[in-house]
Amino acid sequence: MRNQRQQRRRADTMRADLAQRYEALVELAFHAMARLHENADPEALHDLRVSLRSQRVLLAAFRDRASVSEARGRLAEAAGLSNAVRDLEVSLEWADGLYTETGEGAAACEALRARLDTARQGLLAGLQHARLDEALVDAELAWFRALNRSRRKPLRKRLRGRAGRLAARMRKMARALTADVAPAAWHPLRLEGKRLRYWIEGFSDTLPRRQRRLVKPLRFLQLSLGSLQDLSVLRANLAELPGEVPPSWSTAIAREEGKCAAEAARMLDELMPLLARARQR
Repeated sequence: MRNQRQQRRRADTMRADLAQRYEALVELAFHAMARLHENADPEALHDLRVSLRSQRVLLAAFRDRASVSEARGRLAEAAGLSNAVRDLEVSLEWADGLYTETGEGAAACEALRARLDTARQGLLAGLQHARLDEALVDAELAWFRALNRSRRKPLRKRLRGRAGRLAARMRKMARALTADVAPAAWHPLRLEGKRLRYWIEGFSDTLPRRQRRLVKPLRFLQLSLGSLQDLSVLRANLAELPGEVPPSWSTAIAREEGKCAAEAARMLDELMPLLARARQR
């Protein structure tokens, strides 16, 4: 009887911690949406995207439930609307840096800024059409229904098992990379690392230390791979602009890509043993 009470208390504590985490993410999303409409906070879009991605990770624990799967889909649709704005924001930041460094490319910076202003207006209209506020509420209700019906041990086993599978999959992808990797070849690994990091961060209280230890090196790896992807997006955005990109920009972009790839390779070497241990029982 005493053991049963202890198990119930542990299950209640686990559910309460996860519920508190999800509520904080919903609050962050609503706050970010308000700041986004004010168009005064450059971090508003970043916070909204992080919140939506983190909620979708938590919901994935119950993706076998139809209501949860539908809720994740609506949040993913809303998040997808922000991709173009985020890409243009990052490209403009890089472009301004290149202009400062080289003294060339003022026209390219202005063209990117104009495209960004248009994309921001489209995003606000798109989020309103997608009824993101309703989607957030529906997703939260679906999450709590699924969480309250879950048992502690099966849920914890499922969460740990998925973290191990994600780590094994990332390790397999990393081992398949060749020594001379093109910038585009890093992108799938970056996405896999994101999935793993967000999963571990979302359920850190329920995971063993060998899995939690992956978060810090994954973040460092993500910085390098994220910059590499941003440079690829910058190249694509510049290719769509009228006029020729200054040769000095192309040289600088190639140099930065080389630095990011070298740093990513170094971080990946440090991460590989941790990925192997994360799958162990």
